[in-house]
Amino acid sequence: MRARDRWRTLRIRALNWEYWPWRIVYIPLFIQYFWHGLRSGFSFPTVLNRPYMEYGGIIEESKWQMYTKTPEGFMPATLFHPAGSDPSFTARRIRELRMSYPLIAKPDRGMRGKGIEIIASEKDLRHWNPHPDFDFILQTYLDYPLEIGAFVIRDPGNREWRVSSLMQREFLGVTGDGSSDLEQLIRANDRAFLQLERWRKNNRYNLKTVLPAGKYLKLEDIGNHRLGTCFRDISHLGDTQLCTTLSQIANQLPGFEYGRMDIRFDSWDTFLKLQNWALIEVNGANSEPAHIYDPGHSLFYAWKSLLHHFALQHKLAAKRIQTGEKPILIRQAKQLLKRYNHTMTDLD
Repeated sequence: MRARDRWRTLRIRALNWEYWPWRIVYIPLFIQYFWHGLRSGFSFPTVLNRPYMEYGGIIEESKWQMYTKTPEGFMPATLFHPAGSDPSFTARRIRELRMSYPLIAKPDRGMRGKGIEIIASEKDLRHWNPHPDFDFILQTYLDYPLEIGAFVIRDPGNREWRVSSLMQREFLGVTGDGSSDLEQLIRANDRAFLQLERWRKNNRYNLKTVLPAGKYLKLEDIGNHRLGTCFRDISHLGDTQLCTTLSQIANQLPGFEYGRMDIRFDSWDTFLKLQNWALIEVNGANSEPAHIYDPGHSLFYAWKSLLHHFALQHKLAAKRIQTGEKPILIRQAKQLLKRYNHTMTDLD
């Protein structure tokens, strides 16, 4: 990377808190967690979302285990790929199950979009080289145009759901002007520019291609923030009808009570009728109200929302503990954290 590009990258990341390391953004939450931990035990979040999530969704959750507990038809067709398995064997299983390509591969216990990739064909799958130490899941990739992250919380008293955060993913793309090549179009957009070096390395695009005027090119199919997706706050769309639809989905996830559901669908009209949609992923106690990453929101706004959600999380967990639920032992929590840190480092 040229010195000028390195400086621009540093400037973009420094001036936009959404790109800061999460450990810095979370400093106020660490303080709040310590306070709640003194009162309820430091592994209190692990009592939530049982039995749907083994550890409440705070760390080291298996996507495959959640898939097996989710009603049939809610999630895309999914196959488990054990660590060290031969991709050729997995390709045969894909054929037997009549799963269609493209597929999206995800580490079974990964987080923050690490290790995710799209596999376009059986040929690509046979040449796929996943990390040999980790389990993966392979899902049919559904190219629905809309994807949201809906944070829902179930009141422990009246058992009713409320939607506390609504975010829509805006996939990264550029529009041609008939004269600029692809690299010039990417450089004109700070969010796209941050991905330029990655595209150079993987040769995904011919950066000298000139797009016709008005032609839109979607640059990234995976709706992950670290891959350039923009998160838009759509909380104003959270009306009674949408809340009812989301409640119908959440009610079918056994024991789920706090977290974010990532959902893809064809259109708002069809989704409200629960047609042409899919539950892509469910996140529990470690999930964020992702609307805070809207570029229009300040860091102070984000802190306020994060602290509010974390306080609600502790309130729910405290009620669970009062009714007899037992958090995991601190020793076990430390082991899980160690394994998680190892996983995230190796997936980089």
